[in-house]
Amino acid sequence: MTKNTRILLNVIATYGRSVASLVFNLFTARWVLEALGQTDYGLYGVVGSLIVFVSYLNTVLSGSVTRFYAYSIGEYASADSESAHCDLKAWFNTALSMHLVLALALMVVGYPIGVYAIEHWLVIPGERMVACVNVFKVSLITVFVNVVAVPFVGMFTAKQNIAELTIFEFVRILCVFAGAYMLLSATGDRLIKYAVMMMGITCFVLALQIMFAVIRYRACRVSFVMWATGGRVKRLLSFSFWRFFGVSGWLARSHGSAILINLFFGPIANAAYSIATQVSTQTSALSGALTNALTPEVTTVAGQGDNDRMRQYVLRTCKFSTLLIAAFAVPLMCECPYVLKLWLKNPPPGAAMLCVVFIAAMLIDGLSTGYIIGISASGKIALAEVLCCLCLIMTLPIAWFAYSIGGSLLWAGFAYVIAAVGMVVVRVLIARKMLNVSVKAWTLAVVVPVAVPVFLSLCVGTTLIAMFNQSFARLFAVSLTCLGVMLVAGYYGSLDDAERAMVMSRLRRSYKA
Repeated sequence: MTKNTRILLNVIATYGRSVASLVFNLFTARWVLEALGQTDYGLYGVVGSLIVFVSYLNTVLSGSVTRFYAYSIGEYASADSESAHCDLKAWFNTALSMHLVLALALMVVGYPIGVYAIEHWLVIPGERMVACVNVFKVSLITVFVNVVAVPFVGMFTAKQNIAELTIFEFVRILCVFAGAYMLLSATGDRLIKYAVMMMGITCFVLALQIMFAVIRYRACRVSFVMWATGGRVKRLLSFSFWRFFGVSGWLARSHGSAILINLFFGPIANAAYSIATQVSTQTSALSGALTNALTPEVTTVAGQGDNDRMRQYVLRTCKFSTLLIAAFAVPLMCECPYVLKLWLKNPPPGAAMLCVVFIAAMLIDGLSTGYIIGISASGKIALAEVLCCLCLIMTLPIAWFAYSIGGSLLWAGFAYVIAAVGMVVVRVLIARKMLNVSVKAWTLAVVVPVAVPVFLSLCVGTTLIAMFNQSFARLFAVSLTCLGVMLVAGYYGSLDDAERAMVMSRLRRSYKA
């Protein structure tokens, strides 16, 4: 399989997984909200946010581990197979030892802090206090399994076996979908049962991934003599520390915003925030199909020293990831109030406008997504992570000040947009020096090609909304028209000559087949 074919297959697999996740999660979130009610749903968003913490933490850890796996694969591409295998196996065992220690530390330290925060800091109805503490305890088990599984799961990505990861994700999505439906008819405390269900599904799927990784990859074999290789531990710790430093900004923004909303507006507003966060996350996950497929290839190319090809991948990732978000985001932004009514029947107050602003922030952030891959592949991430962390943390004082003087719930979204603009500026300026990509080159290769189809699509969508009354027919017309405008304007306004030639070539092959 050629590199381009493998990348295309990985993009299709992860994009299909993202679309399936989006569709199934629409029903899952609706059933969970109906089963739990707005208050318990909001409480799970606050107390169960440890799961969100783990997802961010796993993003850091998996990205760090995968980076060193893929770099090793590229660096030893021309070496004999046994040397390459030994180096990769050493990185795996170094990562496994570190993640076991980290998982135990999170269990020991996280338990007392979490319980104290629930009992003394958060605004929780007295009759739900015990249930919330039990939800937190169950979440800790999920934390342990998630962290330990990272070295195994990261090998699939580094080896670019994305299709296998897609299968596991489909299994998880289907299990959660079935569990959410059964939750509607469950008796007893549904909040606790939902937490236990999520823990069981997560542990089951991760156990399957660990088992298949051990069977498939020779490097995924435990070797205690490789656990204390100091040089590797230091490099992995340094890289992971700065990645975690950057992601801690995302955590602070996510959890801090949830706590601020809980303190100023109460649990029902937390439900609106949780819905908006879920919608924006699912929308941005569509661009993650391209990012996840290119990340191991870019890192491997960096290991081989091919900087020109790496820069080409980086700029194209910025452009196409934003266009992939926009293809779904623009119709959703235009029809968000009606979509939430169809989806949830009775959405929490303020959820629709918060969704729109969050999605706008995701679109802005997508303009520099490729730079994250390029900077990470270079290994010199400290400055970028620190500055991005500061941009993210600034959302909290902005939102707090707005709320303290009587601002609406929507200020959480405005703060997100400000942070997104700040991070784009930081990444572009750092990439100018580190990756040798000028601001002008980024503007001409990314911003202008993205702005044209997005602007035209928004104009067409808002015009249709002004002309017709709210209905399913209007939703269908707006979605289809916006997507059509995006495709046509994207083909002629976003793709360069080489990209258009490649698209036409693949279409001709498909037609002949």
